[in-house]
Amino acid sequence: GDGIKFLKDFDKKIDLLYLDAWDVEYPQHAEMHLEAFKIAEDKLNTKAVILIDDTDIGFSNEKGFHNDEECLGGKGRLLIPFLLEKRNFKMLFKGRQTGFLKI
Repeated sequence: GDGIKFLKDFDKKIDLLYLDAWDVEYPQHAEMHLEAFKIAEDKLNTKAVILIDDTDIGFSNEKGFHNDEECLGGKGRLLIPFLLEKRNFKMLFKGRQTGFLKI
């Protein structure tokens, strides 16, 4: 189903939010994951965990896919800096998936 609609309709607290909906081939994949987080943010439990998949994948129209050695790209390209700069989250690890803890 539609991840955005699901999160809008979801009426419980979220302990673990795993963001893996829009693949990096989708033109606005990073924007959609940021939007999904913003919709879910008020539903997060006090000590929630956020996992973002495919954060080690970069994308370039000229070269296709490439590895993001900093592991801060892919589906988390916009969400990771947002969590670090504008919200109270601690990065737990980065790689194929990047994990955060709400503090």
